[in-house]
Amino acid sequence: MPNVLQENTDQGTIVYTLQIPAEELESKLTARLKELRKGAVIKGFRKGKVPTSFIRKNYGQSALAEIFNKIVDEEMGEFLKDADNKTLGQLMPVEGQSQIDLSPKNIKDVEYKWEIGAKPEVEVKGLDDSKSYEYYDIVFSDEEIDEQLTNMRKRMGERIVDEEQILKGDMIKFKAKEKAGDTEAEFSLLWDSIADEDLKKTLFKKKKGDTVTFNVFELEKNTTPEYVKKHMLGLPEDAEVTEEFEAEIVEVSRIKEAEMNEAFFTTVFGGRAKNEEEARADIKEQLKKSYSGSADAMLFREVQDHLIESNKDITLPDDFLKRNLIAASEKNTPQLVEENYPEYAEGMRWSLVQEKLFDKYGVKVTEADLREHFNAQMRQYLGNQGNASMFAGMVDRMMQDQNSVNKAASDIGTAQMMLQIKDDLNLDRKEVTVGEMEEIVKDFNEKHAPAPVEGSDEEE
Repeated sequence: MPNVLQENTDQGTIVYTLQIPAEELESKLTARLKELRKGAVIKGFRKGKVPTSFIRKNYGQSALAEIFNKIVDEEMGEFLKDADNKTLGQLMPVEGQSQIDLSPKNIKDVEYKWEIGAKPEVEVKGLDDSKSYEYYDIVFSDEEIDEQLTNMRKRMGERIVDEEQILKGDMIKFKAKEKAGDTEAEFSLLWDSIADEDLKKTLFKKKKGDTVTFNVFELEKNTTPEYVKKHMLGLPEDAEVTEEFEAEIVEVSRIKEAEMNEAFFTTVFGGRAKNEEEARADIKEQLKKSYSGSADAMLFREVQDHLIESNKDITLPDDFLKRNLIAASEKNTPQLVEENYPEYAEGMRWSLVQEKLFDKYGVKVTEADLREHFNAQMRQYLGNQGNASMFAGMVDRMMQDQNSVNKAASDIGTAQMMLQIKDDLNLDRKEVTVGEMEEIVKDFNEKHAPAPVEGSDEEE
């Protein structure tokens, strides 16, 4: 019978030695050749009457290789299944050993060695120390809550036309004509988007039917002459046109805010609020959730960096893992692997730390978690354009992609783990405004942005 020996090496790997007696190989080969002889159809011989020597000579090599591979799959498969949570990388032949002699003419005892990385024992450091982390709690002013509520009322409101006055936020439709040319065009602008402050003040004194004069290329904020020609005047971008236009105000409209009644609260808040006081409280809660996501993301990045630094002494089977990477793809040249290995090793150590923390906090990613994750992804990509059946089908397909499932499980598990870790951290909480938080996030992202690649446009 085949035998597998296991040995842990000083290089952090496990060596498996597969031993197959010659008698085992001969017995299995004889049985296989009999099967082949029964079905062999060879010119010059009756079916089933081909000499055994002929079958052995012509099919023995491939049959013996097939037998050997089947033994390897069965014997090594059982060992690897038992060792799945204790190994790193993929099984590889041990370097330097001779090729197996599988000659049907002279069958010998076979001994062959494979190697795989041994997962190191990990005791997570850096989680229970006294390190303090800054954590930002967002505070919202009454004015910010007012603005949010006003925007909700506008979205639920109706557009009305005003022939008597122009107010802030109005939509103004102009019928404009080039003063020194023949270009004419109609276009609409929000009062808020007009760049000319003097014109904005003048418009307060105007109404439908009145005229104003302006520089068409300086009329709107954040635009270009090419944009003005194409999208406002309906001309080719290279058309010749002068800047001064005279325009009649042909329509003034604005959104009349929805009344804060039962229909408004039901539609906008879905039962979370039944009056203005409850609506304001809900808005504050939703805003806090939105911004706390950024606060959590920054905190978790700091925690991850600290844990990676604290556990950088985890010993890996570096030489084996480098050989594993080179064998995995023709693109992985020894030089490229050597250059990128430090980053790969850091990711490997972080995975080992994650694994221990998953156990510590009892993190379990369920099929329901994965489906919810994929469903949310699809809805984000498609903007909720689709029905439940369509989304369910897309989720089913994503669940069949093992790489996608593995990545999603890691992301979900990490999020669950970090939320539990948060309770064990020493947090230095600071209250900040929305504006302050936006600046903090901007600075944080710039600090942690990837370094420009040498020779890229970013360096020029």
